[in-house]
Amino acid sequence: MIFGFPNTERVLFRNNFLRTVTFQYVFDNVDFNAHKDLVRSTFLEDFPRMNEGKNVSYEINAANGQTPIIKSSTESNGFVLFSNNGLKRINITNTTVILSVLGNGYRTYEDIVPALNKVERLLQQVGVSILKRVSVRKVNILAFSSQENSLSSVFADIFAQGIVNSIEAFPQPDALRQNMHSIVLNKGDYRLNLNYGAPEFDNTQRPLMGSIAIDIDLMKGGNTQISNLVNTTTELNDEIFGVFSWVTSDKMKQEIMGHE
Repeated sequence: MIFGFPNTERVLFRNNFLRTVTFQYVFDNVDFNAHKDLVRSTFLEDFPRMNEGKNVSYEINAANGQTPIIKSSTESNGFVLFSNNGLKRINITNTTVILSVLGNGYRTYEDIVPALNKVERLLQQVGVSILKRVSVRKVNILAFSSQENSLSSVFADIFAQGIVNSIEAFPQPDALRQNMHSIVLNKGDYRLNLNYGAPEFDNTQRPLMGSIAIDIDLMKGGNTQISNLVNTTTELNDEIFGVFSWVTSDKMKQEIMGHE
């Protein structure tokens, strides 16, 4: 594993609290307007709706070095392609291809690989040989309502014990109104942005209500051969699964795995 997180075998989570999943590829300038028919035909089967003249804007403001979470806007030059149910979209600009999936549309990574293969083939056909950046970002948001008296009891159900201990270290944990942790790891061409905790909750009434966030953003800079697009994405996705498994408790993993 890139950053030493446990090498965890990926399993099927029958339930998830994913809000968005984003795959981003950055490359040198390509005039996609000259390849409109190729773009349409490449993705027609799974993304039959295509809008022209649209670029991308950020649903969540991404700081430097973070992968944006994408929604369409009415900016310049590019294409946005939608799946039939609207839960998946591909944003194409002259320097970026972004495949984004809303949580309800994401079941397994293997379901996304065919679309990634098409992205790789399209970029090869329009002359891209090197990717300057490959990134995967998964944002998990879980709302909670609990009769417990403190946030630490909620964390104990969701997060690994070491993370729970960090809350209990505060002299007055019941006074907490927000508890978010931000970690950045760099190693060679790789960068991990990990944010987790409770971005908001009301500790003054019962039930205790709020939300839990686990935001894992992993990217590879440097130069990646276009023929390695899917392989590199798979490497990043596997690492993210290991990070998620490290952050969450066994109880939470059992809950989202579901039961036969």
